[in-house]
Amino acid sequence: MINLLPEKAKHGLREERFARFLIVCGVTVSLIVSGGMFLLWIPWITLVLQEHELEKQLRVAQQSPLLMHVEEIEGRLSLLNDRLDAYERNQDEILIASRSIDAVRAHVGGGISLLFFSYTRSHGAGSAPQFSIEGVARDRGALVAFSDALDAEPMIENVRSPISNFLKESNIVFTLTFEIIPSFLRISGTQ
Repeated sequence: MINLLPEKAKHGLREERFARFLIVCGVTVSLIVSGGMFLLWIPWITLVLQEHELEKQLRVAQQSPLLMHVEEIEGRLSLLNDRLDAYERNQDEILIASRSIDAVRAHVGGGISLLFFSYTRSHGAGSAPQFSIEGVARDRGALVAFSDALDAEPMIENVRSPISNFLKESNIVFTLTFEIIPSFLRISGTQ
């Protein structure tokens, strides 16, 4: 196609085409941006509604005492399962410690209070499990009576008390160690 327009008209036509092109590009870009913004409103509104619903469910859950205790119950069950596993692995050792603690506690009183129990498993066929207890005695006589009562206990032997236990007259912080007689360790059905 041959353009016979004068040069000035040709130049004006080029400027008009360029201006139209810029307008079309601007309108297209603005339509794309507007459409994108409109399309973003839908997910934003949906998310706001979901947030309000979740906040409502959280308030309901916080008001329900049963739902709030689920985590506590799960923790207790986990602890119970751990204890049951330990019991199944070392049933005799757990029962031994329990029996020994009960035997010691039977003689507590009359000015004796216990602060600490320590149990050491036996290592080897000839050795016996050992206990160490710490406590406070009202006076020297109460400590001597407690030590003699443990010595008289059928399942306990070799009660040892350091001399430092008897240096004070009253409010004595003491430590006693003793062994459990192996024949008392046997539980029917095991070992």
